[in-house]
Amino acid sequence: MPRTSGDTTTGRTRKRETGHRLSEQEPLRESEFFKAFQAVPALLSISSLADGRYIEVNEALEKTLGYRREEVIGRTAAETGIWENSAERDRLVRLLKEGTRVRDVEVRLRSRTGEIIIGALSAEIINVRGKECVISLTRDVTAVKQTEDALRESEKLFRATFNQAAVGIAHTGLNGKWLRVNQKFCDILGYTEEELMGLDIEAITHPDDLETSARHLQLMLDGKIGNYSLEKRYLRKDGSPVWVNITVSMVDDADGRRLFHVGVVEDITARKKIEAELRESERRYRSLFENMLEGFAYCRMLYDDRGRPEDFIYLDVNRAFIRLTGLDTVVGRKATEAIPGIKEAHPELFEVYGRVALTGIPETFEIEFEPLGVWFFVTVYSMQREYFVAVFDNVTERKQAEEKVEKLNTDLAARAVQLENANRELEAFSYSVSHDLRKPLTVISGYCQVIQDLCGDKIDTECRDYLQEVCEATDRMNELIDALLRFSCVTRSELHRKTVDLSGIANSVAAELALAEPGRRVAFRIAGGITANGDAKLLRVVLGNLLDNAWKYTATREEAVIEFDVTDIDGKPAWFVRDNGTGFAMADADKLFLPFQRLAGAGKFKGHGIGLATVQRIIQRHGGRVWAEGEPGRGATFWFTLPAERQKA
Repeated sequence: MPRTSGDTTTGRTRKRETGHRLSEQEPLRESEFFKAFQAVPALLSISSLADGRYIEVNEALEKTLGYRREEVIGRTAAETGIWENSAERDRLVRLLKEGTRVRDVEVRLRSRTGEIIIGALSAEIINVRGKECVISLTRDVTAVKQTEDALRESEKLFRATFNQAAVGIAHTGLNGKWLRVNQKFCDILGYTEEELMGLDIEAITHPDDLETSARHLQLMLDGKIGNYSLEKRYLRKDGSPVWVNITVSMVDDADGRRLFHVGVVEDITARKKIEAELRESERRYRSLFENMLEGFAYCRMLYDDRGRPEDFIYLDVNRAFIRLTGLDTVVGRKATEAIPGIKEAHPELFEVYGRVALTGIPETFEIEFEPLGVWFFVTVYSMQREYFVAVFDNVTERKQAEEKVEKLNTDLAARAVQLENANRELEAFSYSVSHDLRKPLTVISGYCQVIQDLCGDKIDTECRDYLQEVCEATDRMNELIDALLRFSCVTRSELHRKTVDLSGIANSVAAELALAEPGRRVAFRIAGGITANGDAKLLRVVLGNLLDNAWKYTATREEAVIEFDVTDIDGKPAWFVRDNGTGFAMADADKLFLPFQRLAGAGKFKGHGIGLATVQRIIQRHGGRVWAEGEPGRGATFWFTLPAERQKA
C-alpha cells in the first residue's frame, strides 16, 4: 500500500495489511501464508526494507532463476547477482519508501546460468513480525517481450521492404480509399503519400480504363475470381498517362471477412513504348517485305540423321517471290513437295542453303530456274541456326546482255586482230610511201643543187629564184612527210599511264621556245604543281603542240602572254593553254583539229596543219576530249580533259 503524508515511523513499525496475517508466535515456514507464498506461480521474494537482505523466496523463483533458497536467504540483490542492475532495485525501493506505487515495472533478472529473464514486477512494503519488508511479485514476461520484439522487428522489416520495393504497392480499403502506399507507388504517379491519401482509385485511373478496372475489382469482391492482373493507365499528377501492370489480391481476416485489397504495380510505360515501336517496325517491315521488287523467302532448313541438309520449309514469301517464280502455294510446305524434282535439278541450291544456315556466313550465287527458264541472282543470309532468308533478283536480261557482250567481245577481238594486221600493213605502207616519196624529192633537190653549182653564173637571176623555190618546196615536202609519219605513229603507239608532272613539261617546252627565238618578249605564266595521269611521252607532245601553237600565233604581239593552268568544269579537272595572239572565229572552231586544215590568214605562220589534229588523237586515246575557244584579235584558249583525277600542290 502506498504511504500517505500522515504515515510516520517514529520508533515503531506500522503493520501492513496482507492477505494472510502472520501470528507473532507461528513459525514463518509452517504458516498458511508461507504455503500460499510458495504456491504462487509468479516469482515471489521478501527482503528487508532496511538492508535489502532476502528473508524468503518461493519455489517459482528458485525454479525460474536456478538458485537454491539457501543461496539467496540472508544476502542482498547485489551479492546474489539476481538483478542485472541492482541499482534499479534500489531505485524501486526508494520509490516505495516515498509512497510511490510500483506496479508491473519492467525489470531484468539474471538466472544462475547468466540467462536474462524479463519480468513485470509489482512490490509493496509489508510488516513481517514487526519488521518492515518489501514483498515483490514478478511475472516472467520474457516470451511475451520476445514476441513483441519480434513483432516490432517484423513490422520494421515489413515497412522497409514495403517502402524499398522496386514495384509500387498499395493497400486499398473496400471503399476505394488508400490505406497505405509505398514510395515507389508515389514515384510512379508523381504524388506524395499525403496527397494520395486524399484521393481514391477512380481519381487516378485513366477514363478509358475505368470500366475495365471496376469490372475486375467487382468480380474479385464477389468471389468469382481470387485475384487478377491487368494492364491499365493511371494519370500522373501532371496529367500525363502512365501504363502499369497491376496485380490485385484480397486480404481477409480469420473469419473470412474482407478487409482490404493489395495492388502490386509495375510501371510498363517504357515497355509499352517499345511494343508500339515494334508494332510500327513490324508494319514497316511488312510494307517493305510485300513491296520490295526482289523476291524474298524466309525458310527453315531440315537435316537428316547425319546432320546433312535434306530439305527446307518455306515459312513466308512476299508478292515479288510469287510474281518472279510463279510459286503461290509454297508457304508451310517443303521445297521438294512444293517444287517436284527441284533437289535433283539443283542439288547445289540445298548445299548453299544448308551451309549458310549452319555457318551464318552469307553467300551469293546465280541459278537458272529451269521450269521457267529464268536466271536468278540469289543472296542468302542466316537468321539463326536452321533459319535463313533467300533474296531473289531476276537477272535474265543481264545474263542475255552478258551473252551478247561476250559474243561482241569475241567479234571485237577478231576485228582487233584484223585492225592490228591492218595497222602493221599501214605502217609498212607509210614507210614505203615515205621512202618512195622521198626518193624523187631527193633527186629533184640534188639536181637543183647541181645546176646551181655548175651553172649558177650562166643563168639569170629569175632562173636562180626558180631553182631556189624548187629546193624550198622539196624541203617543205620532206617536213610534211615527217609530220605525216609522226601523226601515224601517235595513233598506234601503246599507252603507258603514270602520274605526269605537267607543270615541269610546260616549263621545259617554254624554255626551248624561248631559246629558239631569244629576241621575242613572251611572258609564260605556268602554274606549279599540276599533275595528271597519262602517257608521259604523248602528253609532252600535247603540251609541245599547244604551247608551240600559242608561240606562233602571238608572234605579232609586242608583249605576248602564254598561260598554262587547270580548273574545274562540271566538277572535273580541265587543263588549258591560253594566249593573247591573233585568235580565231568560233565558226571555224571545228576545222582546227582536222589534219592539214589551216584557217584563213594562217599562211603567214609556219605549220603543216598536223599539230592540233595530233593533240586531239592523243587526248581521245586517253579517254578525254579537247576543244578551243577564241575571238579574232583577242587570243585563244585550248582545253583538254583526262579521265583520271589531277592533283595540284
